[in-house]
Parts: sequence; structure tokens; C-alpha cells
Amino acid sequence: MKIRLAMLGVLFLTSAAQANPSLLISSPEGLRPIANYDIKQKRFLAPSRQISQQEILGQDLLKTNPLWPLYAQGEIQNYFRWQQFQINTPPCVGSGFGQGSYERSLKQPLLGFSSEFPGVRRYIGSYPSQSFNDVAQRMSQSAYRKHGISTQQVKSLQMLKVQPFTLYNGSRVLIAAQSQLKAPGRDCPPYNLLLIFEKVGRRYQTRLERFRRNSDQCGGNRFISSLATDNQVDKIVLQAQAAGAQWYDIFELGQSSFKSVFHGGGHGECPQKPQS
Repeated sequence: MKIRLAMLGVLFLTSAAQANPSLLISSPEGLRPIANYDIKQKRFLAPSRQISQQEILGQDLLKTNPLWPLYAQGEIQNYFRWQQFQINTPPCVGSGFGQGSYERSLKQPLLGFSSEFPGVRRYIGSYPSQSFNDVAQRMSQSAYRKHGISTQQVKSLQMLKVQPFTLYNGSRVLIAAQSQLKAPGRDCPPYNLLLIFEKVGRRYQTRLERFRRNSDQCGGNRFISSLATDNQVDKIVLQAQAAGAQWYDIFELGQSSFKSVFHGGGHGECPQKPQS
């Protein structure tokens, strides 16, 4: 009877893992699960950190095609070849990660999807125009001043990345602008900003703003990619990082603003073992 109950428990856990498809992100260490998606509830859930659940998730991910396409704005940018799934044990933080190799050198974080994950993968989501660089700089400068940063400090603005993209199947054009203000003698920039704004006719409207003052911990935010959980491309994934840890936010664009639909999926560097 105990054996039968144990088998039923394993079957239940396996079904639960399979029922929640996974969203993953590429990193130098490998491919990390950052969120699960409950198809019935239509909501994102943080992947479990329990060792038994990590084992089940790893086995489920390894069952699929060992060569995974990785996406940004609906385009395949790279491929990841699975070798094994590495479980995170305490005090390491995270939900495990797939070890393997990338087809090409990894230049930026990319999204991976388990085979059961809903939504379109391939779509026209990039907007390859460089004409937004000037307006991204102007809007970023204005946002810094709004946060009380002096005009003199704003002159040290450094634009890190300007990424135009589209949502709602190409009908809405948005721009993600990542920037920082540097200070002499400081490795960590005292301020940084991720600004996402939309082109509305001849005007530009801010839709999302992530401003950070760095004090004891150096960190910031960056835009990763657009995302769909059905036929409508209406979500974006952001990565935040500080003190060697990363975590994630997923937002859904409504008529005039983004609303948060997920926060979590964090992982970090494992503490170094003391040398004997």
C-alpha cells in the first residue's frame, strides 16, 4: 500500500509539473526556469525551489527536443543544446538550470519555452528603426530631472540600449530605453533608468518607468523581450539585478499602461564554500 501511495504521489507531482509549462531565460551558466504558466488560471507562478520539484521539472524539460530555440521579439536568435539539469540546493537560490552549450556566443538574455507553453513563438515583434535614439535620450533626460536629478548631473547620461519593438501583433510601437548616469571615481553608476514609451501619432507616451538610485547595492533593470500567452502579443519580460542576484517581472500592456502580472523567479550566485 505504501509503495502504491508513493507511486501515486510521484504521478501527481509529475502531472502537476507538466500542467504548468515553463518560461526560461538564457544566462552564461545555462537555461534557467523563471516562471511557470497555469493554463487554466491564466496566470504566472514562480517555479518551485523544492529539490523534489526541481528534479521533476528537470526531467520534464529534458524529455523535449534537446536543441532549444531561443527568442527575442518573436525571432529565433540562438539555440541551446541540453546536456543535463543542475539542481540548486540550499544555500543556493534558484530553481535549477539546464546545463549545455549555445550554438553561438550569448550576447544578451533570450527567452526559451517548454513545448507545452501557450502562445505564438514566431511573430514580427522587432522594429528595426534607429530614428528613436534622439527621442529616447530626450525622454530619459526628462525622467531623470523629474526624479530631482540636477541638469548638470543629467549631462553625464549614457544610453546603454534603445530597443524598438511592437505589441498587439504589430499595431502598437514601443521603445525600451536603458540608461545610466555615471559619476567620477565610482564604478557603480549612482542612478539608472529603464524607460518604456509608446509612439502615439507624433507624440510619445511613457508606459513604464523603472528608476533606481544605487547606494550600498549596485543594480538596475533591463528589457528582455515581448511575449505572448495566446495569439495576442501583449506582454513583456524585464530582468532586475542587484548584489549578484537576478529576478524577473512580466507586464501586460493595457490601453494606456502596463500592469504587473508576475514578480519573482529569482536566482543568484551560490555562496563560496569556505576553504579548508
